[in-house]
Amino acid sequence: MKQNQYFENYPKVNVFHFTSDGYAFENGEQANEHAKSLEDNTVKTVTRAEVETPKEESKKTSAKKGSDNLKLVQTKEEVGNQESADTKKEGAI
Repeated sequence: MKQNQYFENYPKVNVFHFTSDGYAFENGEQANEHAKSLEDNTVKTVTRAEVETPKEESKKTSAKKGSDNLKLVQTKEEVGNQESADTKKEGAI
């Protein structure tokens, strides 16, 4: 799977750590531990901003008129709550 596909499949994750064998981790420490078992122990950290195009970013940040703005605010609050919960999760994707 290409790096940008991970970000598309996991919209709440902003950083992935990729090992040389193609595994993706949310947790950098786990990626480093896994990489120790590989011949090439390189771990590449990639952020969402590095893989998204400006067009994709503008789609996400453009607000709609009327009641849709309220929905957008609620969604951001929900995302904030979910990100807190997600930081407790560990493991490869």
